[in-house]
Amino acid sequence: QSRFVRVMLSAFYSIFGNASFSIDCPTCSVLQSAFLYMIENTKLSEKETESLLRCVKKFIRSALFPKGDTQLFSESAVYFVKQLASVGSSKTFNSFSLPAIEELNAIYIGEFGNDTPNLLLEVCTIPSARDEAITRLLHCLREKSLSLCFNAGELVLALSLVSHSHRSVRKGALELLSETATTEKSFGIDVSLVSNIAAASMKAKLELGGANALVDFLKECIVKSSSPDLLRKSLLNQCVLCTIGERGSRAKQSFSNHKFAGSLSAASILLNAMEDAGESMFSLEKRWESCGKLIFDVLINQPSDDETARPEKPLVDTVVRMLKGVIVYDINSTSLITGPSGRSRSYSVGNAEDLAWVKQYPVSMSKSILNCLGSCLSLGRMTYVAKVMLRLVLSRQSWATHIFSALPDKNRRQIVLTLMQVKENLDDEEAGFALFELPLKIDDFVYLLQAVDDSPSSSNSKLVSLTQLSECIRRRAQKLETPKLWDVASILFQRLASLSAATDENSIQLDNGSEYTRYSLLQTLNIVCREYKMHHDEKAPSHSNRRSRSRSSSLGSAEKERSPSSLTSFSEMLVGLLGTGTLPSESQTIYPLESTQARSIAITLLSNLCALDPRSSSHCLSTALISLIASCSSRNIGSDSFELVSMVTKTIIDLADKSDFSAVIVYRNFAWNCQTLPLTFTAREGLYQNFIDPLIKSLENHLVGKAVASILGITLAVAAKRRIDCKSAEDFDVDSSSVKLCIQVLRKLSPFHQTSATFELLGYAGHLMNTLVRSDIKSSQEEKTDELNVNDGIFCVTSTQMLDVALNDSDDSHFTHAEHKFSSKETKCVMSLITALLTMVRDGLLSPTIKKVIRSSEEGAELCLSVWKELMQVQVSSCMRRSNVAAFSEREFWRAAPETIYSCLATLQRLLPVPHFLASVLTVLREEDVDASVRKYALALLGERSGEVDPESSEFLLFLEVIPELVEMCASSIACKGVGEHESRRKVILQQSALMAIEGLVQSLFSTGRITKPSKMETTILLDCLSKTSKIALESTQKFGEALQENQRYINDGYLFSSSILCSATIVSAIQVSALPQLKSLVATLVTCLQSINHIKKANATEFMVSGECTESLEVLDLMHWSAIRGLIAFIEALPQFFASYLCDLLQPDVVPSWSMRRDAFKLESMQRSIVQLHQALATKIPVRQFLPAVHTSIAKLFHNNDVACWREIQVIVQLMVISLRASTRADLAAMTPKTIGTLMMVYTYSGDEEGRFPLLETCNEALLALVMKISEKELRPLYARMREWKGELDVSSLTVMSARKRFVFWSITAALSKELRGLFLPCLSGVVMDVVCELEFAASKLTSAPDLKKAKHGKKRQRMSLTKDLNEPFDLENLRPLQPILLSLELAMKADAHDGGGWSRADEGQRFHLLLKPLGKLLQAKIPVELQVRTDSESELNNINAFEKLVLGQGTSESGNVAGCLTAMAAAAGNEQLWKPLNHAVLQACGNDDRPEVRKVGVQTLLSLIKTVGEEYMVLLPECLPVLSELLEDDNEDISTMAKECIRLGEELLGEGLEDSLR
Repeated sequence: QSRFVRVMLSAFYSIFGNASFSIDCPTCSVLQSAFLYMIENTKLSEKETESLLRCVKKFIRSALFPKGDTQLFSESAVYFVKQLASVGSSKTFNSFSLPAIEELNAIYIGEFGNDTPNLLLEVCTIPSARDEAITRLLHCLREKSLSLCFNAGELVLALSLVSHSHRSVRKGALELLSETATTEKSFGIDVSLVSNIAAASMKAKLELGGANALVDFLKECIVKSSSPDLLRKSLLNQCVLCTIGERGSRAKQSFSNHKFAGSLSAASILLNAMEDAGESMFSLEKRWESCGKLIFDVLINQPSDDETARPEKPLVDTVVRMLKGVIVYDINSTSLITGPSGRSRSYSVGNAEDLAWVKQYPVSMSKSILNCLGSCLSLGRMTYVAKVMLRLVLSRQSWATHIFSALPDKNRRQIVLTLMQVKENLDDEEAGFALFELPLKIDDFVYLLQAVDDSPSSSNSKLVSLTQLSECIRRRAQKLETPKLWDVASILFQRLASLSAATDENSIQLDNGSEYTRYSLLQTLNIVCREYKMHHDEKAPSHSNRRSRSRSSSLGSAEKERSPSSLTSFSEMLVGLLGTGTLPSESQTIYPLESTQARSIAITLLSNLCALDPRSSSHCLSTALISLIASCSSRNIGSDSFELVSMVTKTIIDLADKSDFSAVIVYRNFAWNCQTLPLTFTAREGLYQNFIDPLIKSLENHLVGKAVASILGITLAVAAKRRIDCKSAEDFDVDSSSVKLCIQVLRKLSPFHQTSATFELLGYAGHLMNTLVRSDIKSSQEEKTDELNVNDGIFCVTSTQMLDVALNDSDDSHFTHAEHKFSSKETKCVMSLITALLTMVRDGLLSPTIKKVIRSSEEGAELCLSVWKELMQVQVSSCMRRSNVAAFSEREFWRAAPETIYSCLATLQRLLPVPHFLASVLTVLREEDVDASVRKYALALLGERSGEVDPESSEFLLFLEVIPELVEMCASSIACKGVGEHESRRKVILQQSALMAIEGLVQSLFSTGRITKPSKMETTILLDCLSKTSKIALESTQKFGEALQENQRYINDGYLFSSSILCSATIVSAIQVSALPQLKSLVATLVTCLQSINHIKKANATEFMVSGECTESLEVLDLMHWSAIRGLIAFIEALPQFFASYLCDLLQPDVVPSWSMRRDAFKLESMQRSIVQLHQALATKIPVRQFLPAVHTSIAKLFHNNDVACWREIQVIVQLMVISLRASTRADLAAMTPKTIGTLMMVYTYSGDEEGRFPLLETCNEALLALVMKISEKELRPLYARMREWKGELDVSSLTVMSARKRFVFWSITAALSKELRGLFLPCLSGVVMDVVCELEFAASKLTSAPDLKKAKHGKKRQRMSLTKDLNEPFDLENLRPLQPILLSLELAMKADAHDGGGWSRADEGQRFHLLLKPLGKLLQAKIPVELQVRTDSESELNNINAFEKLVLGQGTSESGNVAGCLTAMAAAAGNEQLWKPLNHAVLQACGNDDRPEVRKVGVQTLLSLIKTVGEEYMVLLPECLPVLSELLEDDNEDISTMAKECIRLGEELLGEGLEDSLR
């Protein structure tokens, strides 16, 4: 620490010892911190302290008060004094800080005299000064007997300390005041009076008084002063002097930095104390005029930067509060001292009566306010004082209420205009808030609106001002004088019209904020008109029926305040703003509103205007609705746009009973514009939805459906009118799009309203149909009696009105007389309307919502029946009319209309409860006059409806009792209209429909999920039904066969058979065993049918494939075929255990196994699935102990009959056996293995068509594998031995074709077992190794001749002689066909052995390997006959590859067997050099064949395969291979040389070294 002190002192001396040194502000701060740190944190000796003090004094003279500086003392000096006075210990203060402070103060006094406040006193009044520091400085002042300087306002600083919160500070301040030397009056202040009060009379009270002590001190001085007015003035002048100096000389320095922060704070404290002393002591006017105004005038020009650190902030708040005009009479305050630190809290005790406002607001205050705001405008920014004034004065509700409202009109309006300019030019939010709080009157607003319009400001400024004024009016609308509101509204409407006029100036303004101004004006007008309307409604007398009132009486006295013409013109302008862009009365173009929000306000305003006089201006609402629809076609619409339509519609509904409302006109205009304008379907749907929603919410529940039906009906009428006029292609499709739209709108309604509206539309259709049949129209009196068109309410329309819309262009009805004959064009229009109504009703009735409503209530069912009866009458009339129509277009209508009505009838029947539904359906079925198509549809509905019945409910029995009647309908003759073939066809259609209905009923009533079994009664009914349906199926089959023999049409019989057999299948599935009596008949029918179908398909296959005339017949055959298969599947799945006696019949070649059933020409996806399901059912459902013997018997019959052409059918039967074997268990097959093997051996001996040998062989191998997988390894060996015995020995002397085929089959079986069983099959294969060797040697002897070797004349190397061309004696190539499966078997065995370690191939010390290798090596150089059939992996490789490449090289036979692959597998299994060496030798011999390049190719390819397969271990044989490879590198065949290079590259890679030297 001592070293630190020495270093620091040395540094100080080096700095201050230089005569020309200078210190900047940062260095000055660092030095101050260093001095203070040494004082506080180091122990200095007396000598060191003196040295440091000398440095400090030199620092004070040179740095804080440099010579030649004209400024006052700097902020650093104040800060340094404050820090020096705040040191910790008193000893340090006395020894070091006090001399330094005295030195600094002496220099200060010598430099600046008495024109500035005392430095020590200035430091004492700084708000951040510590209490202990203030006390020390005050003590220093008293000891030096320094008197207060009144020129600098030091008295203010001393008095402010009297209100300090710390007692010691207050005590020191009082002592300082009491020790003032002079007794003369200085600047009007009686100093002796102040001293006496401070010293004696109030010392104790002031010392304990806390924060309120200064107020009491001032009161006491005023009371005891002989010249109180002079004292007041002098004290206020002292505040001016200590803040801004004489005539503001110190203002710049006081407010620019923190030099005089204490003086400013002291003045603020004293002025606050004067205010708290009360109006009687220091009046507001005098405080303002003598002090506040002077300071305020200086303050308004100060910048607003760094507001949080401004030293004048307390003073500004104090002075600005004077502008509030608040008068304090007297507040009794109590100061409480709490806590050990002596902190005080001042609490005011009083009430609101102690506060008041000046009666006459000083004019100078108003001018100061304007000057302050004006200075902001001139500076172009907000000053700090202006911000405070806005926050503390102009924005306060109290000032606005008590002061601003009492100002003269001129002053008020000037302040408002100035505030508007500030808000407009400076965009100050506080100015806008203050503007909104001012209590302006209507006259003020009128004046201000005019002033804004007349001002020379730019257009943008005017827009901002107009927006502000409109917001002010909107905020104060409820407090303005209601009778004069219309005057303001008229001016605002004029401004709105002016802004919206289509001029070049407004076009620019729209981009610069005019749209928001218009929006603000609309909001204000909406509020103003609403208030005016409320006032109007209160003044208007109450009437129960406004519709009957005269216009003059309805308006009352409030009507005199406005002009009806102006009301209409304002409404029309709003309509133009919504989208038309024109004023109807003046044909003036205006700019429509852009934002949805503004348009929404405009609609609300329009509603309020129309409510004032509905009769004269409500037509504008309809025009507004059209405008909104038109605007939707030219903009991207959303939900907000649709809500506007809803708002206008609601207003129309609310004012309907007060105006000349016509539902037809409104609905027609709405529908016409929605259809003619270019709108999307979604937009139209949204418009209709929002047009209808207000009706639903406003009308009574029972009227909603009628009103909605009226809207939709008018829509369809407009569409029919446009469809008949048909001026464009778009109009031509208007019917379908309108119907689709109406259906979508209808489905959005609630269930009850949807049902009600649908029935109302049905009533319209029925009445219009009757009108068209009679070709006249009822009068209005007659129409009111019609049940379907009751005119209930002003929002509903009649069918006559609907016709008026459809047939006329105007809104007036042309049908006022009782009768009217339709023209041809009118007839088409009415037909189009009826068709659209019926289509919509038909689709509407299909809705699940209506279905639920009708079935859930008895009233709904009764209504449904009544409508159904009414439609039946219309149907009768339409049928009568149909026969008398000559025109083609009308015939089409009268043909389609009854069908549509019947569809509606059927839909209604479906909606009825079950008893009503069944009764109506049976009635339709029994009526002879009912069309066959209607009966058919009724039957379909019956089957569909049955699917909804719960088997446990009472409705189940009702449906069950219908089945016998439907059966009778199928079995007996049904009366149908028509003659000849048409009658027969209709009869079959009805029979089919009845059978389908029965099938649907049974499926629904006896579903698979039903827990309980059918009862005896149910079984009896279903069994009787099955008997009759099976009889129908049998008769249909017989007629089908007779038709085939006589070459007649069998279409109807085929359809009937399909329906009857499917119905029977459904019944059998339901009653299961109970159907056994009918099973024989059903199976016989199916067998007969399948035989006939397969026979005709087989006989006419070519004709069916190439001829287009048989399409219908082929479809019927496919349908019958599919139905028979589905029926057979159902019978097998229901009764599998009873099918043993029918299997032989089913497995006949022309029944289930028939190739015609699976021929590609007749394949359908559904047919393919059904055939697969049938095979699965036959093979898996029927027990294997019954199925396999039947398979054996069927195949044996085919072989016994020597039917070699049925190999495909045999293959199907074997496939069925495969499925059965795979699905069976080992226990099930234990007794069936011999029979199965016998069946397979029988098929293996097939010697028929060469095309079928391989497919049958593969299928039999699949069956054998399926069987092998079910037996054990122990059972496999004798089975394989038995098959070897069946093959026989290879006897070269007596070779036959049959023995060759058996050998081929055996080795194919061996290959299949090897592939599937892998290593498990090696023990079995051991027993036939010698057979393999014999077969290979036999093949080698037939395909090769042994090469001879001769020694060269000069050399030790042997040269290979060419193969001899001598062939063996001729032989049958059939004997060589077993070679390929043998190679495949051996390859698979070797691969399995290699995987297991190679033990099997190396058995008997490698003898087995050598025995197999010898013939295989010869086969590498075999000559394969071209005629030899070699199997390939894919048929696409058969044509471009020769037999040698297939069998030896292995191209295309990698999965079928080849010599090269077999040798590679042997090498992998051998695993040692001794066995590889002879194999390598054989391969090299093939590589060295000079005569046959194909042999060299197979040799080098085999060598490459060996290297790749064996890998690095094979490199021991590489030296033997290099001579041959070097020769092959120069081979002419590029493929051979390339493979030789690959062998060398691979060898180098495995060895890790090059072979170039070895190849030289």
